[in-house]
Amino acid sequence: MIWPFVTKQTEPAKAQSAPIAFSTADLELAAVAERAVAAFVDYLGADTMVGEIRDVKVLPGPKQALVNAFTLALALEGDAERRDALLRYGLLLSHFQEGVGDKPVRQMPDFSGDDEAILEVVLAHKSEFDRFNQVYPTAIAEAKQMAEKYQRSIDAAVRRGGA
Repeated sequence: MIWPFVTKQTEPAKAQSAPIAFSTADLELAAVAERAVAAFVDYLGADTMVGEIRDVKVLPGPKQALVNAFTLALALEGDAERRDALLRYGLLLSHFQEGVGDKPVRQMPDFSGDDEAILEVVLAHKSEFDRFNQVYPTAIAEAKQMAEKYQRSIDAAVRRGGA
């Protein structure tokens, strides 16, 4: 699992008199959340965004709506492995910030090209590296807030009887 998420050991679920019944509205909301999560996962594909911060405008939907969708999906997911995957994707939302612009800011330059071009990139990258360092603390602070919110969802799923 990814820090700070831990599955808390809870007492075994007490027998309930009746199973939880979901209304049609509940099921529709869960389906909307599932589609939002899928849209974000499809957007990223295999991209892990390591050392990169992007503008929120490239997201497949409003950032807060996506955070809420991951929060709900985590609360409803009964499988621990699937929750871990949801968690990894959900935390990547902190790497989308306002005002970054069309080009993502990167901690390291893109090293594609010939040797001369690479040298130019390295020399020219200092301002982008400085910009990354300026935006990164906001992303980290936001990741911690998301982590707390997601943890509450994970705890709810575990209490509900998820693995």
